[in-house]
Amino acid sequence: MNPHDPLTSEPNKLLASEALEAVDRGGLRICRDILYHFNYLADASGKGTAVRAETIEELIADGLLVADTSVPLDRSGRLLSLTPTGEAALETSRTGDQRAAAALSRSTTPDPSDAPALPPAAPRATRASRIH
Repeated sequence: MNPHDPLTSEPNKLLASEALEAVDRGGLRICRDILYHFNYLADASGKGTAVRAETIEELIADGLLVADTSVPLDRSGRLLSLTPTGEAALETSRTGDQRAAAALSRSTTPDPSDAPALPPAAPRATRASRIH
């Protein structure tokens, strides 16, 4: 197994699957700040996204994503898309999420929010009320 594979560790699996989902929704671009020269992401609305540019760059290096290199980074940004390997990884991630959700739904551990509400406690007698 590749130690640099973004899908190896649990935190990286989550970050990678979120990034793949964001690209799959469409319109995600990797851009470069003209003044400070750092990469950032913008979605179709032109706003930022919770996915980090470093995660996208790792996924590109691992062959899961591809960026449109026909446009410069510092203009409108490069549109990202899934490679066939990225599509397979996304499908595997979705299948794993579905299995985890199904297992949780079969769990026998009671949900504390499903517990019946306790009746309100009776008022406690104060010293003044006991004297009278």
